[in-house]
Amino acid sequence: MKLSIVYRSLSALTPYPANARTHSDKQVGEIAGSIERFGFVNPLLVTSAGVLIAGEGRYMAARKLGLTDVPTIELDDLSEAQIAALRLADNRIALNSGWDAELLRSELTALNAMDEQIDDLGFGEAELEKLLEDSKGLTVVEVSTGPVNDRFWISIRGPLVHQAQALSRLSEVMAEFSGVEVELGTVALDT
Repeated sequence: MKLSIVYRSLSALTPYPANARTHSDKQVGEIAGSIERFGFVNPLLVTSAGVLIAGEGRYMAARKLGLTDVPTIELDDLSEAQIAALRLADNRIALNSGWDAELLRSELTALNAMDEQIDDLGFGEAELEKLLEDSKGLTVVEVSTGPVNDRFWISIRGPLVHQAQALSRLSEVMAEFSGVEVELGTVALDT
């Protein structure tokens, strides 16, 4: 099937009345903001009759923005059963993905350093703050020492999540040295 993008009048399109996916006003606003910022870069999938298969959130955002024409892709080679299945799969499969937290943090930190707006990417304010805070919390400080003994302790302080990440990194770094074994553990300190 060869796909082509065709701009259609928004008024000629019809939402699927039994769409199981819901969109809050807040999410529609986020989609509208994304369309304003980046353009309408993700076409709506429609039947030959103009009924939405995928993209109802984008459709609602386009209406909110007062757009008259939107990009569409007509999927006329699918059976009714395939269209019904695609409506569900398009939404559900995307929810099955996850994030590589370190790469996400790195990308957000880089965008932030370039003064690129990041508060409208769909992440909540507290979520962004935590991600950016975590990137600051994992710094390694090199300390001058005397000769290395057979055994030594490294103290890692801070929130448990930072400690776990630092221990994991330490294990990776120390694994590069032959003859060095890393024993991870915790010691309760008297307060």
